[in-house]
Amino acid sequence: MPASLGLLAAAIPFARASHGHSTNHAIQPHLPEARAVRSRVYAENVTVRIEHHAQSARAHGRLRSSRNVLNLASADEPLPQSAGSELQDNVPIVFAVLTGKEHHDDRAAAAKQTWCAGINACIFFSDAPSATLPTISISFDGLPSLTEYERAQLRYLPVLDYMRELMTSDMKFGKTKWLVMVDDDTFVFHRNLASNLALTDSSTPIYTGDVIPEAWLPVDRDGSGNELGVSSNTLFVNGGGGSVFSRAAVEQMNTEACVNRSFPGNDWWRWQSDWMIGACAFDVGIVPLQQPHGRYNQFACTAENVQFCDNTEVAEYEWPATLHPVRRYAQMKHLDAFYANSSSRGVPIVRIRRLQQQGQDSNGDDGLRMDSLFSKSGLELS
Repeated sequence: MPASLGLLAAAIPFARASHGHSTNHAIQPHLPEARAVRSRVYAENVTVRIEHHAQSARAHGRLRSSRNVLNLASADEPLPQSAGSELQDNVPIVFAVLTGKEHHDDRAAAAKQTWCAGINACIFFSDAPSATLPTISISFDGLPSLTEYERAQLRYLPVLDYMRELMTSDMKFGKTKWLVMVDDDTFVFHRNLASNLALTDSSTPIYTGDVIPEAWLPVDRDGSGNELGVSSNTLFVNGGGGSVFSRAAVEQMNTEACVNRSFPGNDWWRWQSDWMIGACAFDVGIVPLQQPHGRYNQFACTAENVQFCDNTEVAEYEWPATLHPVRRYAQMKHLDAFYANSSSRGVPIVRIRRLQQQGQDSNGDDGLRMDSLFSKSGLELS
């Protein structure tokens, strides 16, 4: 029987030793509608709390602060079934979808209603609670003053650490072979992805996706070309196109130590999240597995400002597993409608031609007609 995302909390392990000390930097939970709170102290006196959120206002978690202990407080009654995707036991591929409060109602909602809807394998992580997705929220409080960019980069490794704990300790994930981390503006062709991963052995440590060319190293800029004042010389996967990990890779990576290295004052501070994940894998001898061109796509030509798309009138992607970025609600819905049943049927090729944008984007409108999707998406698909 499927279990709602909120019910996952009941099977999370209750305690784990930490390398931390006193909790000067506490990450405060949003307690309303919280199902459960996971609290872990990392080094540098930083506590990370990850909370499950439900649709019922009566489903309140009760937090007990304690250093070095994962606290889990269950609600007085079971959570209602989620209005969207439900996570089945032992899905072969589980997806961690990272979003933010500013995109709960557009990008994340679109992902939930489209490619996530048919596979029952998506867990949404955010910086804020959402009862309708629902989300597992991660919030940072008490750290030195951080920019929005810095806070966003810090979220990814705690999510990877959390998913490692689920996959290694929770019987609901006992047969899960793959973890895929994606952004809320990533469209996943699930059948293509599953077929691609079937060619490899999940019992070997594999980290794959849209791997950067080695000629790009060292990297010292963000995705918009802005210099960051720091650099990395380690190969990594472009996360928007999906960061894919085999079970063996997840088990082998020392994700807790990697989280520690991401905090202010440590050697990965101010790195992009993709760099950190690549370095975390490299630390245990895992090098990104290259994929054929067009399988995992960080830079799909869906908008004028996407890198490497300046002179591209028509873009083609052969057997794509992912497309990124798909930033507009109508674009996500249009892809899902045009390539119907892509969760269960392979899509050999995707062709995209950008059109002059017409009309306003819409979110939450399941009644959009195909002609409306076509005009509002600004994409011609074939």
